[in-house]
Amino acid sequence: MFSYDLRLALDSMKRHPGLSALMVLAIALGIAVCTVTFTIYHAMATNPIPDKSSQLHAVTLDTWSAERPYDDEKPDLPPQLLTYRDAMYLYGAKAASRSVVMYKSGALLLPERDGVKPFNAQLRVTTHEFFPMFDVPFQYGQGWDTAADEGPQPVVVLNHETNQKVFGGENSVGRTVKLGKIEYRVVGVLRPWAPSPKFFDLNNGSFDDPEDAYIPYGWGRALEMPVYGNTNCWKPEGGDNYQDFLNSECIWLQLWAELPTVADRDRYQAFVDNYARSQKAAGRMPRKLNNRLYDVEQWLDRNDVVQKDNRVLIGIALLFLGVCLVNVVGLLLAKFLNAWAPVRAAQLA
Repeated sequence: MFSYDLRLALDSMKRHPGLSALMVLAIALGIAVCTVTFTIYHAMATNPIPDKSSQLHAVTLDTWSAERPYDDEKPDLPPQLLTYRDAMYLYGAKAASRSVVMYKSGALLLPERDGVKPFNAQLRVTTHEFFPMFDVPFQYGQGWDTAADEGPQPVVVLNHETNQKVFGGENSVGRTVKLGKIEYRVVGVLRPWAPSPKFFDLNNGSFDDPEDAYIPYGWGRALEMPVYGNTNCWKPEGGDNYQDFLNSECIWLQLWAELPTVADRDRYQAFVDNYARSQKAAGRMPRKLNNRLYDVEQWLDRNDVVQKDNRVLIGIALLFLGVCLVNVVGLLLAKFLNAWAPVRAAQLA
């Protein structure tokens, strides 16, 4: 039966090649548009770390001005970033099983390998918990420890692509690489790793590639490393040196806490709220108490990774497929009427 139907279809295509090509093209175009749209939406909406997404929480405090909200479109939400003093207190208190404080920066990387020119390497200035918290996979070596953060010690973790470029993909653990004026000893090399969306840093591009290298957080202050990302201040800040910047109300740091259970989350929320109350008593944080913890999926939603426009495009793509199918039906009708016309004319004659 299938071979008979196939033969009839081939005969019909031979009799009306133009109409048949138009029908195939219309169906193919409609399916292609839907497939591309759904693929893009899936890439944006997917959970980048499903095994731990409910345990990892972005920490936010509302330290903004009493006169206006941080975001006029979402006035009831706190800023996504923290000031230096708040981030360092919350991190140093060790109230979570793990926490990480970090920001994005950069420095000129000077390779010793022949044929490789110096380039501006993107750096993540972070604490040692970054790697175990976010399940970062290592190809060689490992991350650093608490002492390296506090030193800070001149150690670095390279991503896979940087190790390929600088050391030809070899095991570079123990070798040195120069970033700016400092020589860092390589303690680890990552496997190819690019979570999408880049959930741990949505301020610098939700789908950007991870950084080229990772260095201990202490180097940020020791070298006064610039912030490659958002730095927002709600009032003019006095002073023009780095220490004044650290003491200011400017927000620029990201803090994440690992809270395995609901009870852990509730305890940490209470800890953050109590800290905010103490700061209010000291004359800071003029807005009402509004501190929030976001797990990974909530954080993606808070930062509008999947925007309303993307959802609208899904509906438009389905409508477009429907229009294509309606046109195919019209072409089929035209084809059958064209085939029936000679027969009807003969009957009338």
